[in-house]
Amino acid sequence: MQLFAEFEAEVQNALINLNDPTHSPGPLLGRALRTSRMEEVRALLIDVIDSLQPSGDTPMAARANRLYDLLRFRFIDELPQHECARRLGLSLRHLRREQQSAIHLIAERLWPQGAQADETPLPNAEQPLTWRTQLQQEFSALQQYAIEDDTNLATVLRDAVALHNVLGVHPQVQATVGAVRDETMVAVHPAVLEQIVFIAIDKLAGNGITREIVVSDTSQPPWSRITLQSRPASPDSLPSDDFVAETMAVHGGRASIHYVAGWATIDLILPAKEKSVVLIVDDNVDLVHFYRRYLEGTEYEIIHVSQGGDVWKVVARRRPDLIVLDLMLPDVNGWHLLHELLQHPTTSQIPVIVCSVIEQETLAKKVGAAAYLAKPVHRQAFIQTLDRVRLGR
Repeated sequence: MQLFAEFEAEVQNALINLNDPTHSPGPLLGRALRTSRMEEVRALLIDVIDSLQPSGDTPMAARANRLYDLLRFRFIDELPQHECARRLGLSLRHLRREQQSAIHLIAERLWPQGAQADETPLPNAEQPLTWRTQLQQEFSALQQYAIEDDTNLATVLRDAVALHNVLGVHPQVQATVGAVRDETMVAVHPAVLEQIVFIAIDKLAGNGITREIVVSDTSQPPWSRITLQSRPASPDSLPSDDFVAETMAVHGGRASIHYVAGWATIDLILPAKEKSVVLIVDDNVDLVHFYRRYLEGTEYEIIHVSQGGDVWKVVARRRPDLIVLDLMLPDVNGWHLLHELLQHPTTSQIPVIVCSVIEQETLAKKVGAAAYLAKPVHRQAFIQTLDRVRLGR
């Protein structure tokens, strides 16, 4: 089973890098496909994906159609996860589960050929197999504790740099945060992303000659790019790290290391978060279900908490673009929470829309709410209000 897990990881890595001619397929996959040339691996993997296309009489809603479309959207067309989820009508969490199922299906199709091609274990194969399998389990465990998977990039970069400087493992190296955008979001658990950045900083700092590292957000949609630059550096001092490369691949990204004019640079490229995030603070779960239905196929994505006290934990992890606030909450007075949100430096710039059965539109706006919606809320009014407030009209 460990050998198959390693093979499946190589299939996934090859799919993620399907359109990168410089990528080198793993040894098990190369053995299974009898080639190590990426252009040939690409053609063979596309053939396998095409073989999964259901017949014309298969219902459009069938899971077989969904898995086939997912494979084409994600790996052949290289659509970001958010766009793929939107087209398939799935949440990001559901999309990732289905993606792993689709990759597993391809690996199963190729595995008999690979197993029969050569049963001889690879030299020293046991340790990386155990490590990669454990790494996958760690990622799965972390996702169970995530309220949502998207993470504020600027917060993670600042935390990783601060941690490096506080620990002082490389006291001769000063790490700083360069240009960052507070609005950049990425679809990776914050604990995972901070580990990636921290380890990348450590690798750059550990060459014995570096004195300065600058970590910046150089994103260009639909991709988020973290750039770590260090100097002095030499072409012979470029680091490598399996954890960084493997973790980036698992999350649909990639890492590259290069040297230019005295700087060693690591680029970490990840799918960017594209939708506007709406935090719903309401204990009526059924109503939130309708809100989710209202926003299907739009540029908005909902995160939800039932109690006002949970707002601060969510905002600390993931800054929403808008907040929709009910005034009747089980743990706090909604008016008090509205005042706190408008006064707190973390949330003072986030527009708050009061949505309540309490007909106090004038009071809500005097306190500072960006808009007021009376329950029950119809879809058109809900979306129009979000649009108006988001665009500052």
